[in-house]
Amino acid sequence: MPQKDKPSLNFILLNKMHPIWVIISYSCIIICGPKMCGLWFLSILYGLFFLESLFCSIPAITGILLIGIEVVNPKKQSKKRRYLGLVFMYVGLISYFLREDASYNFNTFREIEPLIGIFCFIITSILFYIATLQKLKK
Repeated sequence: MPQKDKPSLNFILLNKMHPIWVIISYSCIIICGPKMCGLWFLSILYGLFFLESLFCSIPAITGILLIGIEVVNPKKQSKKRRYLGLVFMYVGLISYFLREDASYNFNTFREIEPLIGIFCFIITSILFYIATLQKLKK
């Protein structure tokens, strides 16, 4: 007796979605202030050395490391590590804009280049999430 096809996310096969794309799109987000702009990754590194940004940098670096483990050792894939990595990346980015002195960086939401970077990260992370779901189905 033939089996009925279950609805799934296989209309776009993303099994080969490499984690490096999520890390690159996350690191290359542009953060703008009134006088200058910079890469999000540099803000994360800056935060490791200064207390005012430390609580934003720790989740961001943790997320990059959790997903980066698969880049270094592709045979150690874990759905929990992938999900936690994405969650930590989002927590780091959101906490950066919700901190007390975040109004300095609100130009990020007024200029097109930073918005494109944030949009690319969101799309890439959604595709990475779908790819993770597809790997679990097999």
